[in-house]
Amino acid sequence: MEQTTWIVAERPEDYGPLCTLARTLGPAVTAVWVGDDAGLAQVRTCGADQVLAVPTEGGLYEAAFPAVVEAAKDVRPRTVLLASTKRLRLAAAQLAVALGAKALNDAVSIQADGDAIVAERMVYGGSAFGRERVADAPAIVLVSDGLL
Repeated sequence: MEQTTWIVAERPEDYGPLCTLARTLGPAVTAVWVGDDAGLAQVRTCGADQVLAVPTEGGLYEAAFPAVVEAAKDVRPRTVLLASTKRLRLAAAQLAVALGAKALNDAVSIQADGDAIVAERMVYGGSAFGRERVADAPAIVLVSDGLL
């Protein structure tokens, strides 16, 4: 497994905050952009070490995302951080199945703990917090809007 963090969002403006968060987990960050060239130009300025671009070519985001899944199977990033949208919840599930990992929803904090990733999220309708630790597989984490 490569010690890198991938970041994925639908909106180019979400990549800056995701990149900042990803830097707290490790030194290598790859921005994964699924979309047009105009958005790609903005994503390239987020501060990631690399940018993986998957064009939609006028089609649906969902139709292009399998290329991201295949790339993730090849690279096996340590962590994938996704902005929490309806579309990216589906993408997180696809990644989790393909990588044999689990998807963590709406994380309000994320940190590295040795080789593991620990995410905290609200549970019981927001009356408590639950902590989940992912040590043996890539961590697929949907980031709460409050962190973006």
